[in-house]
Amino acid sequence: MPTPLRLPPGLDPVTAGRLGLWLLGKRNHRAALRRQYHVSRVHRSNQIPLRWARLVCRWKVHEYPGWIRAFGSALGLELPTARTYLFRNDRDLPLKHAIRLLELSREYRSEWDELIVDLEAYVAERSQPKRKGKVRGGGKTE
Repeated sequence: MPTPLRLPPGLDPVTAGRLGLWLLGKRNHRAALRRQYHVSRVHRSNQIPLRWARLVCRWKVHEYPGWIRAFGSALGLELPTARTYLFRNDRDLPLKHAIRLLELSREYRSEWDELIVDLEAYVAERSQPKRKGKVRGGGKTE
């Protein structure tokens, strides 16, 4: 029969258990920080979901929130399903999701077009030389 574990003086079993759980949580947290997603090495130029995610999400795949979260939230998908549609070649994107991506893409295009028009007007206004000769504030010129 093994001898029972002796705790240091002043340490009761409940406190020792809480300390052990805290240490396990720290270890799990460090492991979770090291985990990251990797882009599929399979290259398909016509992979529509991944192309859409790259256009909408200009951050890298391992940065928060990442393509998987953005793609999944845009279509209302769970993370494993979104990951499947983005990085696996053996499943095609369902028609209802393709229609939603088309709607979102048209919406984004119209917003980009409006922004481009506003930016062009702003640049044209700011790039004109300032006129000299007018005195502001009612001052006299001699």
